[in-house]
Amino acid sequence: NTRIERLSVSYNKLSSISRDLFLSLKNSLEHLEVEHNKLFHLPDSLAQVARLRHLSLAYNQLEESPPLPSRIQTLSLAGNFLTSIPSTLQTLEPGSIRYLDLSYNRISNLLPNEFLDWSTSLGTINLRGNRIAQIYKNVFPATMPVKEINLSFNDLYYVHPQSFANLTSSLHVLESSSTLFSGSFPFETEEGLENLGWLSFDNNDFHILKLSDIALFSNLKYLNLDYNRIIEIVVNND
Repeated sequence: NTRIERLSVSYNKLSSISRDLFLSLKNSLEHLEVEHNKLFHLPDSLAQVARLRHLSLAYNQLEESPPLPSRIQTLSLAGNFLTSIPSTLQTLEPGSIRYLDLSYNRISNLLPNEFLDWSTSLGTINLRGNRIAQIYKNVFPATMPVKEINLSFNDLYYVHPQSFANLTSSLHVLESSSTLFSGSFPFETEEGLENLGWLSFDNNDFHILKLSDIALFSNLKYLNLDYNRIIEIVVNND
């Protein structure tokens, strides 16, 4: 067994990795980067690398996530061919993962219960550049303390009024640039996002800005609505 704690083999031409490699590193490896290769599969032995905390498999050809060590803290599967939130996340120990990057995949839906159990310490989730069209009610559970969500460059046009109801105190940053929103901004929410400080909805198709409704975001410091089609700013609803 080797004593390597950190291994990076990004920007190569790997199409497969031997099962024995992970077995030889299972008691030492803590940080693994295998970005920009040609991997479409990884061996199950990856899950046995018990000390692994930081894993990036970004920009490969994965259609699903490989089995994961149970205490992963940061995970990037950006730039692959995933079509849904990986079911392997359900095998993670609650309280482990803090950062998840699923950007630039082919995810089309966020379904209720997909974030249950494993997301109890998740602070950041990047879903930029997917195919998500709608955010349903209560997709994000109350046990998920997420501070930052990036939904930019999706096909997003509808958010249920209770989509973020469980995140009213935790969410600080929400980005949804270059999506398909239209009509009035902000869209309807049944509860204010009281700690939201950063809101970016540039490059959408909003026509009316309702300043009175922005009062729901009582701590908002930054609002970007560049490159919309706003023709009216409504100060109050009287």
